[in-house]
Amino acid sequence: MPLSDIRGQDKAKSLTRKASTRTEPLRVINGEMVGNTISGKFTPGGQRASFFYTLTKANVVDGRLRLSGSFALGSGSANPKAGNVVIATLAGTMARSANPWPSANDPPRPQRQGQQAQRRQGEQEERTEQTQSLYVGAETGGGCEVVFLSLALPPRLRARLNTGSYPLQLGVTLVQTDNRRGQEINRHICYIARALSNKSAAADVSATIDQLNRLIASSQ
Repeated sequence: MPLSDIRGQDKAKSLTRKASTRTEPLRVINGEMVGNTISGKFTPGGQRASFFYTLTKANVVDGRLRLSGSFALGSGSANPKAGNVVIATLAGTMARSANPWPSANDPPRPQRQGQQAQRRQGEQEERTEQTQSLYVGAETGGGCEVVFLSLALPPRLRARLNTGSYPLQLGVTLVQTDNRRGQEINRHICYIARALSNKSAAADVSATIDQLNRLIASSQ
């Protein structure tokens, strides 16, 4: 066999191996909020890891709520001290009466007649395997117990998590027990989200933002 043919076959095999090992970019992670910290677990690159996103400040930019925070990765349950500064934009909220991300091993819950998930704005996009878990089991409630954040990651962290060029979506559920400060932060976020969607009430947002920042600061 000519040397050129052998080299061509080797190159083709190399490309095939690279294609087979290429992983799908990370699009969505889920976490729970206690106080001003959101934590959860996910599997980047096939290895189980913990993440911690601690809120440090809130403001409104171009009519949208933005949250600043420290995003850290860890392999254990302890919150790492060092983290990357990450800006999150509120993408939507949803009420719930049960965990919207049940384990695959959990038995299915009976659905009440007339109950349905409240869909966040822009949900017309096709659901992928990753985003599907954000909506399973979500039921209508009276608040904003589920919050969706769009995280703008710095380049190094984006490469480490393999998110590609897209923002990373963080789905947040609120821990209901022994979490008074977290519940207060959640209520303020919910009020701001509703006020911003109603232009006539937008003038009241600045005072609520100040209150939210005081809650966040007192949690640190």
